[in-house]
Amino acid sequence: MAGKSGALERYEKGMEYYNNGDWENAIKEFTESIMMDKSNPDVWMYRADAYNNSRIFDLSISDANVSIKHGQKNPYIYLIRGNSLEETNKFDEAISDYNFYVRHKPDDYKGFYLRGEFYRKRNNLKEALNDLSEAVRIEPNATWVYHSRAEVYHGIGEDDKAFKDMSEAIRIVPTIASYYFYRGFIQKCLGNNIGAIKDLTEAIRLKPDNRDYYKERADAYKKTGKKAEAIQDVRAILQIDPDSQFVHQHQIYGVNMTNDMMTMLDKWVEDGFVIGIYDDDGETMRIYYFERPEDAADPSGAFFTIQKSSDSGGGGYGGGPGGDYYNTDNDDDDGDE
Repeated sequence: MAGKSGALERYEKGMEYYNNGDWENAIKEFTESIMMDKSNPDVWMYRADAYNNSRIFDLSISDANVSIKHGQKNPYIYLIRGNSLEETNKFDEAISDYNFYVRHKPDDYKGFYLRGEFYRKRNNLKEALNDLSEAVRIEPNATWVYHSRAEVYHGIGEDDKAFKDMSEAIRIVPTIASYYFYRGFIQKCLGNNIGAIKDLTEAIRLKPDNRDYYKERADAYKKTGKKAEAIQDVRAILQIDPDSQFVHQHQIYGVNMTNDMMTMLDKWVEDGFVIGIYDDDGETMRIYYFERPEDAADPSGAFFTIQKSSDSGGGGYGGGPGGDYYNTDNDDDDGDE
């Protein structure tokens, strides 16, 4: 009895950590409890969940199996195991566990939400929409479910419904940057770039170090003719992430950039919006922007610079719109920082 009494004490201590989301200390206490008494299915279940939340999925699956073997009657064990199985690409077993949980707990939105996410990630959008809608019906304040359903609506081309879902999520919790970001993206898809800029600006205010937020806003600025503001957002991206801008070997006039940055700036070059020009040192590229393509004949407008990586290619010049080339003999310092 002394062993079981001690095991119960460590289990209860572990539950205190578990309820506070302290997975590391919860696991330690649950492990001590198991060492004293291996027969309690609950301690195995909650350690499985702590492992699942810590993304240690193999151990989570192992503990869930032991909990079930010891007679666990709580269907929640199948939701835990289903998530860990999904994360380890055991999809058939995962959906079987999700189905078991939904059958036995049809009044719990979590089963419908996780199964809906399972379907959404695998592009089974009809089933995803059914499950996520049921999750919203059961728990209408679960903002993350609205976000997931909005992604499904976008996937089936119903962006007006996606906008409504994101607006409801923001109404319930108006302080999450990613909600404004996704609603801004949806507004761009709907052609409302002014609304998109407003949402993306709020997303940046809430989380000013996310480069993707600036990238989407830069594109919205460009589409509304606010070219200087668009360039400022590109500058912000490079300030946030200066070391990874040359990761992938994609050329934009001699400068290697990541896929998304390359795609955006290359499109701007096609539009006569920007032009890249190397300085004489061959290591620094100035990105110029122009109100009109013909203004490129006098490249003295505002610009910012980016450095070549040590392994980037290209010569001492960058191509401009229409195949023209410009060097930097008349070095101008206007606007450089």
